[in-house]
Amino acid sequence: MGRGVETGAITEFYGHSGSGKTQTCLSLCVMVQQPHPDSKAIYIDTEGKFRPERLSRIAHKKGLDSEKYLQNIKYVRVYNTARLETVIQQNCCSEIAKDSDVKLLVVDAVTSLYRAEYGERSMLSQRQHQLLKVMHVLQNIAHVRNIAVVITNQIQTTPNEWTSKSDIPIGGNVIAHTSTFRIRLRALVVIWWYQGLQPSLNNLRKYHMLLCISWYIVTSLCILTRFQGSNVELLYLRLGRCVLEGSTRLPHLKDLFLH
Repeated sequence: MGRGVETGAITEFYGHSGSGKTQTCLSLCVMVQQPHPDSKAIYIDTEGKFRPERLSRIAHKKGLDSEKYLQNIKYVRVYNTARLETVIQQNCCSEIAKDSDVKLLVVDAVTSLYRAEYGERSMLSQRQHQLLKVMHVLQNIAHVRNIAVVITNQIQTTPNEWTSKSDIPIGGNVIAHTSTFRIRLRALVVIWWYQGLQPSLNNLRKYHMLLCISWYIVTSLCILTRFQGSNVELLYLRLGRCVLEGSTRLPHLKDLFLH
């Protein structure tokens, strides 16, 4: 996929809510069509976070035809694990088999429904067994069809003996052993307080550009790190809040990442 994720492999993005998992998936759906305009993506949404208007803005920022790009994305919304397993094991396999233009499969998020339906401790082994079957199907799709499979994952905070809390991705060894690349997205909230006179718009733009350059450097380093089973931490720079005097308003920093 050009300078994006690797084909024939499963790439996992995990992190807290608001860390940029869905944003990354939407960007990849646009990126997969840039080398070959006929390329298509399948987007399986389990959390209802897919926004066509957001994807249109990503394509527009890149100077592309947003309507055409939306038509090449096959969107599926699932509400339970049974439906998710059917879509992946049957619908996706048959769709990819008959349409060679499908180059990307996104599951956002792969563990959320299992976490909700198998919440009790006594159901943990059953949850892991069902999750393992789904991950094996995704592995086969990636290897046999040589397409890029991208999954997102939630994290949970648990105490350990060294620190008061530790953030670990959901799914345990099942996700860890079946994912080729694991990339953590972290939201770095930058708070900039202004005191006294209102700053100039040029200074704000320079500040935004500096953060954008930092984002591209970190992203490039993480994408270039391609070791089997590697754990990569990706910083997702985000302008959380600007306290300004007056009516000056700038776009959210994440919009600037779309260039």
